[in-house]
Amino acid sequence: DSAREIARVGVSGAPLGASIWLRSPSWFWADIVARAGIVAPAGERLPPEKDFARTAAGFESMLTDGGWQSTGVEEVTWIWRAAPSVLWASAEGGVASAGSLYRGLSGEDRALFRHTFDEVCAEYAVDGLVPLEHTAAVAVGRAL
Repeated sequence: DSAREIARVGVSGAPLGASIWLRSPSWFWADIVARAGIVAPAGERLPPEKDFARTAAGFESMLTDGGWQSTGVEEVTWIWRAAPSVLWASAEGGVASAGSLYRGLSGEDRALFRHTFDEVCAEYAVDGLVPLEHTAAVAVGRAL
């Protein structure tokens, strides 16, 4: 629905761009939650008829089905080497699902989450930084 609406409101023939995560640091936060034994609430999924395969090909197909013209999708991968203090500031600040989860924990579970965070960072860190691989599917197409 969103892809179709973007194609509809775009100036005819104008370039369009969109991206999705194929791999993000969510694995890092999921590792912390699992090791700490914290039960995270289940995330919401789109209904099957509105969902698409979270791959570059699935993303491209969804955009093409939505009316995007001459769509090309490329996977872009990079590694963000993050200081644990920066990662912790995002969780403590309530950023993304990990931050939302952290903010909803009791004081005891927050302490457990922080302790486990420190352990996981120590395990993965290289020269004091945690390497977090990201892969995005980046699409460029044209409006109708």
